[in-house]
Amino acid sequence: MRKIIVSVFLFTVLATPAYCDSDTAASYASDAQSAASSAASAASNAASYASDAASYAKKAYNASDLDEAQSYAKKAKSAAEDAESYANEAESYANDAESAASDAESECDW
Repeated sequence: MRKIIVSVFLFTVLATPAYCDSDTAASYASDAQSAASSAASAASNAASYASDAASYAKKAYNASDLDEAQSYAKKAKSAAEDAESYANEAESYANDAESAASDAESECDW
């Protein structure tokens, strides 16, 4: 998760359209920024759901009866699955940002 957030930050900084005069490079850089923003949002959602899953798991562990434990365990599982889905989405957006930033860089004379 931390790697994704750091990557998103780096791509946002490195992909700023002002560094290139080329319209094509600026377009790629804009795409990179958009993907990086989407990655950051998905990573934030993943972290939130992961926190929820941990909270539900703790409640399941501390439940006073089997029905309550099962109910919280199901909620924990669902939240964990949502966290995984958002983490995968964040990774995909981060990969898109990396690709677009690379395309922008290849359009510029660094």
